[in-house]
Amino acid sequence: MTEDPRNRIDIHGGNYGAFNVGGTTHGPMSGATFNQQGASADEVAALIALIDRLRGEIADAPVRKREVLEDSLDDLADDARRLQNPEEAAKVEPAAARRAWAKVKGLLTGVAQVTETVAGISGHVDQLFGG
Repeated sequence: MTEDPRNRIDIHGGNYGAFNVGGTTHGPMSGATFNQQGASADEVAALIALIDRLRGEIADAPVRKREVLEDSLDDLADDARRLQNPEEAAKVEPAAARRAWAKVKGLLTGVAQVTETVAGISGHVDQLFGG
């Protein structure tokens, strides 16, 4: 019988990571490098500064649902701050932060003077909460 290379599966390497079952990590990390995702103080400060800048830029602008907009910005800033504390960071739901930012962007549609700030915040949201 000849060996056809198209009919072969080659699995190699090692799995040094722990197993994640149902959202709970089990097992040691023997030999692996584990990178804790988190946010540096500088990253969080930059995002919060941009959120404050945005608030100033829209203070006199005619925006829809201002209260919803402000609440969403508050939620986003709170989630960013929580990323700095490992215990709190585990409770942050990245999808919720991304949804809050998407809501803000939707409410700011047509407000031309905030385009640069919105782009800056979008970059930080992607970096801190995943894109």
